[in-house]
Amino acid sequence: MFVGVLLAGALAFQQGDATVRADISSHATAVGRPVILTIEVRTASSERPVILASAMPAGLQVVGSSSSNEIIISMPGGRTNVTRQELQIMPSREGQYSILPFTVRVGRNVYRTESLDLSVGGGEDVQATDDSPIRLRAAIDPRNPYVGQQVQLRLDALLPASSRYRPVRPPSYYPPSPTGFWIQELPDPISSEMRIIDGAPWEVQTSQRAYFPIDAGEFTIPPARLIYDLRGGVFFAPE
Repeated sequence: MFVGVLLAGALAFQQGDATVRADISSHATAVGRPVILTIEVRTASSERPVILASAMPAGLQVVGSSSSNEIIISMPGGRTNVTRQELQIMPSREGQYSILPFTVRVGRNVYRTESLDLSVGGGEDVQATDDSPIRLRAAIDPRNPYVGQQVQLRLDALLPASSRYRPVRPPSYYPPSPTGFWIQELPDPISSEMRIIDGAPWEVQTSQRAYFPIDAGEFTIPPARLIYDLRGGVFFAPE
């Protein structure tokens, strides 16, 4: 997994005195597997940006959202206000989708993000097997941060709801600790939800960690590890 870090001051998509950008965690996903859409606004204005939601195509549903604000002081350059809004989008059927541009207002000025394409395939390939019933997936956002910008690592552990494969104790997550980053643990880093995949119930546990790049360049994030005990041995002893 690669991360490209840009030097502060590089602009992604500039209109007038503000910079607006829309990005998606993945341009290809599967039915039932969410993606994160991020709208970022950078401006020197003291006016708080207003991000107007764009109507989602049929087959895509916004199931969660969050927003954040930060101030970056640079010399030269002065003060930059950064506003981000993240939308969790859940696809319900296969297809090729185009997510329309979002409208952003900063004072009297109006800006638009670029449109985004999303390809949705069939259900997730997470069929349980006796050898490896649990799956672990990793994603980072954003993939092209600036020096000092927070990069969030997301680990999704998919656990079959079948009692045969229930862990004896909560799984232990071991996220990577790459060089070139300042690492910060997040409050309440693990969340859980039930999801139907290929007609079967699964528990999806999500663990998150924050990384802050301290240098510009390309970096490789090592694999994460997950250790768990199952009641699958002789007389249902843990293994």
